[in-house]
Amino acid sequence: MASTKAGRTRWRIVTAITAVPLGLTGLLMAWFITDSAGHEEPTDISCAAAMTFAHGTLPTGTTNEHCQSFYWQETEVNGTFHMPRADVEPWLSATYPQFEPDADCAEDRCLTYAFGTSDLADTVKLSIRFEPGTSARITLLARQS
Repeated sequence: MASTKAGRTRWRIVTAITAVPLGLTGLLMAWFITDSAGHEEPTDISCAAAMTFAHGTLPTGTTNEHCQSFYWQETEVNGTFHMPRADVEPWLSATYPQFEPDADCAEDRCLTYAFGTSDLADTVKLSIRFEPGTSARITLLARQS
């Protein structure tokens, strides 16, 4: 009889030792999956504000502007706008003189720059697609870790 009772006690200890970490792991996973604290849905912002965050200025003559801000563990601003094709190079030279074109680019021109620490974006990526006619589509992605 004593050995049966000792066996039951041993299994209870093993069960408790196994169940507690598994239960805590399950609770942590559920918290990460369902936690919305600090998580925002994308918010529409002006493209002028987006470009300020990206260490730049919105060029004059832009159309079809759509920019958003998103925060979850890092701040991300993205957006697109159109501008006159002839104004792209002067705007880039004035706004981002330190940018060098990316060698691997799926668009007509891509630029990436890391700014380091500040209250603004750490990394800025621009892609430019020259559309038929006289316009260019600019796509912006700026992040702050």
